[in-house]
Amino acid sequence: MFPTTVSRLNPDTLFNAQDFGYSHISIVEPGRLAFVSGQAAIRPDGTVFSGGLAEQTALALENVRLCLEALGADLNCIVQIRCQIVNLDTEAMAAVLPRLQDFLAGTEPGLLVLGVDALANPELHVAFELTVRLPD
Repeated sequence: MFPTTVSRLNPDTLFNAQDFGYSHISIVEPGRLAFVSGQAAIRPDGTVFSGGLAEQTALALENVRLCLEALGADLNCIVQIRCQIVNLDTEAMAAVLPRLQDFLAGTEPGLLVLGVDALANPELHVAFELTVRLPD
């Protein structure tokens, strides 16, 4: 069996991504990967939580946590997170990134933040999709 580890690499030749709570490179040992679809502020009954961006971020990250739990994985298993934010600007970044950093608790997966015009429902403002290395 291979260990369930994801190692991080931040080359000295690049800027310090750790200051922003992520890593430039994640290295995954051979094993199974899960690709988690975009998690947004959608309640278990399928209704959209129409609160502000910060509140939607909190619910979307709770849904991410529930996905990890269903996989038997933890934060250290996250290889990459992609975050889509509607109408991305400085204020939106300030609402989302600190909450994401708190959620990640120093695990520093790869991160991509994209500004998008819209998500699948016009009431949604943020979504997170992940690549996760499953535990053995």
